[in-house]
Amino acid sequence: MNRSKKSWNLLADIGGTNARFAIEDFDKKIVEKIYSYSVLQYESFESVIDAFIHDVAALRFWNSYPKAACFSVACVVDDPIIRFTNNSWQFTKSQISKKLGDIFVDVINDFESVARAIPYLCSGDYYELGVSTGKNIHQNFAIIGPGTGLGVSGLFLNKGQYNVISGEGGHVDFAPVNDQEFKIFKYLHDKYGRVSLERILSGEGIVNIYSALSGNRKNAVGIMDEVAIGKAAESGEDDFCLEVINIFFSILGSAAGNLALTLGARGGVYLAGGIVPRYITLLEKSSFRSRFEDKGRYKTYMQEIPTRVVMRPDTAIIGASNRLSVST
Repeated sequence: MNRSKKSWNLLADIGGTNARFAIEDFDKKIVEKIYSYSVLQYESFESVIDAFIHDVAALRFWNSYPKAACFSVACVVDDPIIRFTNNSWQFTKSQISKKLGDIFVDVINDFESVARAIPYLCSGDYYELGVSTGKNIHQNFAIIGPGTGLGVSGLFLNKGQYNVISGEGGHVDFAPVNDQEFKIFKYLHDKYGRVSLERILSGEGIVNIYSALSGNRKNAVGIMDEVAIGKAAESGEDDFCLEVINIFFSILGSAAGNLALTLGARGGVYLAGGIVPRYITLLEKSSFRSRFEDKGRYKTYMQEIPTRVVMRPDTAIIGASNRLSVST
């Protein structure tokens, strides 16, 4: 007996490292399956979509093409041509719509999608970092997350409805606060000219901190990628790598605190992205929370604000689903 095939929506979370595609049951609005692809293995955005559609077809009980699609992407989404910040992919909405059978296609910034997911997260979906002295009142939220790049967004409560503000906050200026950080700034300024926060708070940023401070240190053994530095710090085998990660989280604390002040994010600051969830133990031991609260006359204000690490890997998919539900 042949069953009729089911309708579905395409939800996607496209980062600098991985591209995740999800099948959402069109009627139930439930995500049924998520596929993950390495960005480096595909020459173009269209080629990774081809791979996903092929995998969906292999399941046999979904229609060949989705009814609608929403792509959460790590780049600016306002231009007619969507160009990814950290790889060579590019596409247009009309191009992808035609490829998928002339369907509705929406594209949102990756940290807009994370922001949209925040109201739907349960306590098990995030890790509470430190202790806030205030109540977790449902006011404004801020989201910041280092990964391949640095994402920033906000969530505002207005007349009982949450509204998202997205931008390119990862590219604001880096503001050093001590001699060590000024040394990092000078190293990067000599190398790049302008020093954005993303030059520090990203996978590449960890390597930049390492390079800036290694100098003639005897224990700087030439580890030149973020994963190796993180592993050496976690294992305790390299004190310098541990120092690098501590500096990274200290600067993240200051940046998260600045964002909380700017947005009035008294409902909480959420740490997303691919790096922070991997190093929870190191984050707990770092100066993150003290630097977050260290805002002079506003220290008491900051102490009331919760900070949480988003642990749920499909958060951006949830946000893309929310966006699609209000767009179609």
